[in-house]
Amino acid sequence: MKENTIEHVNRITKNWQQGDYVIGDLMFLFGYNPCCPLKEGIEKTNDQRISFIEDHVYGLILLSQTCDVRRDCRDRPYIEMAALQIESKKYELIRKFRMPSYVAVPALATDKIVVDLERVMTFEKSSLILLDAARKSGFTTPAELKKFSWALGRKRSRFAFPDEFTTMMGPLKKRLIEKHGKNTKEGLLLTLVQEIRVRAAPDWGNENVALTFWFVLEENSLVSDANDQIEEWRKLIDKGNSPYTKIDMQLADYQSLTAKDYIESDPLDLEALSMTN
Repeated sequence: MKENTIEHVNRITKNWQQGDYVIGDLMFLFGYNPCCPLKEGIEKTNDQRISFIEDHVYGLILLSQTCDVRRDCRDRPYIEMAALQIESKKYELIRKFRMPSYVAVPALATDKIVVDLERVMTFEKSSLILLDAARKSGFTTPAELKKFSWALGRKRSRFAFPDEFTTMMGPLKKRLIEKHGKNTKEGLLLTLVQEIRVRAAPDWGNENVALTFWFVLEENSLVSDANDQIEEWRKLIDKGNSPYTKIDMQLADYQSLTAKDYIESDPLDLEALSMTN
């Protein structure tokens, strides 16, 4: 690589940071098995080799950490970008970090555009030269960027809940998705929930497990007479022959939840409650 090319690439990368994005007629490249393609519109063939196809996306967003993006391209020549897509139906759940495969972008909230973390692609840093003129910042405050970085890490570090738990939680999951955001007492309560956490005692592998759920509310939320609603949610969980012998549910906030409770519990996102039959 010529020295002037290296200098040009390094100069351009200094403009970029994690969370910067571009909107336009862009492509996402992915591999598939021609014998049994999953995406509609791809012709099935008998070719035994992995094939690749381009798919149109709404835009691309930079996932790589800013320090890695700005490092000399001779040492770190690659970056990661993810596809952007419009997701109107589930936007509020995504915005509240309930679906770890997606992240909402504050700068694109009006159009309900989100990051699809299942569609990530590697680029050479020199690609940023072609995208630089259209670059925009998706996250404008340190707090927004911190949440974005946290969401990227969570995607790869989620706890794998036991199948018995996932099956047992099916009716409650369906209820929470259906009622979230509705103009009802239940729907309004769910909009105040910042996250749901669950603790298994003594641990998930025990023969008799006591589960404690915390519906953690936004700071300074005023909630009254929610006990009946909590009990209604609890009754949706059918323990059946599972090892979960006791189930408790509580409303909480980050001040009332102890550090011990937080560390010993796991975040319960709605994607974690999905499984293939």
